[in-house]
Amino acid sequence: MGDMKQLQQRLLSPITGTGAGGDAGLMPELVALLDALPYYDSDEFSSCHRGTLLNLMLTRIIPAAEWNKFHDGDPDLTPYGWALFRHIPRTDAAAALQAYWGAGGPFVNLPLCFQNSTPGPPLATCVTYYLFFSHHLLIDLSRDRGGSAPDWLDDRLGRFNQSLKAGGLAASIMSVFNTGYDPVAKALAALRSAAPPAEAVKALNDTLMGRNLVGQGLRTNINTLVSEGGDNAIAATWLLFMLWVTFACLDADDLVIQTIILEVRSSGLDVPELVWEKVWHTQYSNWFAALSGADLQPLLPNIDADYLPVIIRSASYVWYPPVGYPVPHGGH
Repeated sequence: MGDMKQLQQRLLSPITGTGAGGDAGLMPELVALLDALPYYDSDEFSSCHRGTLLNLMLTRIIPAAEWNKFHDGDPDLTPYGWALFRHIPRTDAAAALQAYWGAGGPFVNLPLCFQNSTPGPPLATCVTYYLFFSHHLLIDLSRDRGGSAPDWLDDRLGRFNQSLKAGGLAASIMSVFNTGYDPVAKALAALRSAAPPAEAVKALNDTLMGRNLVGQGLRTNINTLVSEGGDNAIAATWLLFMLWVTFACLDADDLVIQTIILEVRSSGLDVPELVWEKVWHTQYSNWFAALSGADLQPLLPNIDADYLPVIIRSASYVWYPPVGYPVPHGGH
């Protein structure tokens, strides 16, 4: 993998280079926001983003009086579950992600996790989804530490990762950009204070269309790196994805972003198919490594394989994969 940080700096240099954005009349707050966007494979961003997803999955909001309730298949409500999870505080970023997913919207499409369920409020689907996802991660962690696991685990864990990538991954970045990843969160807050979001959307769209000098330079850089292939094309594709996410963070809805992408493509900007309109928030996910029990290793250092039977209690009705996927042979 090449130096992705340098490649992104190269791509954005017409805008973020010394004095470039100001010379073009761009708002300095918009320039600062673009400069704050993470580059492909950024350890700082990945740690924040994955950490937020995992914190949401491992934290439970349960009143103390409810701790001794028992419900088969839900470690939340067993004494074991209470002891395991209560010491992990829910971060502000994870709380914001739950609210973001739970509100639904055009960039969120989380699946139901009970067979034959009828769709309910987005928040209910969201909570059930990440709860069941976390159960599968816990089983995988226990297996990593010497326990056994049902034959269906790898298949179902793969299905949860697939549904995350298609229905919640882009939205999770939007949430983390607003609450969690400080470089972008602070830049977004400053931009919102300086100008209405719609004004920033127009300015960024004008730049992508090449209606100013820095935009023309940006377009040349994107087209050049896409044509060069390899790491250069990866960096350019990622930056375009980041720009579409930025539009969403500035309150542009799905239809507006579709129109922008169509417009810039028609104007000669080389946009790779993975980040075309309609699919950019569902198909561009190869940058994201699937979640597994290994991600929980440093977060839950004391869990061992002895707890595996508790975690998979009542598998006959708890462990159905998300609706839309076939139930593994045997129905469990």
